[in-house]
Amino acid sequence: MSLSLIVFGLLACIAGALAAANFVIEKLPNSKAYIEKMIPYQAIVGVVAMILSVLKLLDAFTMKADYFTLLIQFSCIASTAIAGFLLGFPMVQQFMANDESSKAKAENVRKKLSPYQVIAGLVALGTGAYILIYGVIPK
Repeated sequence: MSLSLIVFGLLACIAGALAAANFVIEKLPNSKAYIEKMIPYQAIVGVVAMILSVLKLLDAFTMKADYFTLLIQFSCIASTAIAGFLLGFPMVQQFMANDESSKAKAENVRKKLSPYQVIAGLVALGTGAYILIYGVIPK
């Protein structure tokens, strides 16, 4: 049982559900109440998801697993980082200095990534569930 995999898988599922909220609510109407409770915290979840994705990427190179699990883990890291960036962008923008060029670059990246928010959310949701289960199963 790996606690870091469980925490990261759970965070990926939450960030993925928030990033693809409209799609998830459309397919699973019962999830609307749960997602609406998480929406006020989506910026915080996004920033934490970005930070943990970077840390998990550094940790993933030392993980010994089969190729399929490593592929799932890298796709989970990438999709969670994208979803986290898009969810946490308002908070990240507040932390930026008054440097207009960095704000403009960040806004440009956000505009390029925003069409992929639902896709990144769904990939983070699916791969996060796999990582969560993989972390619980004893090896």
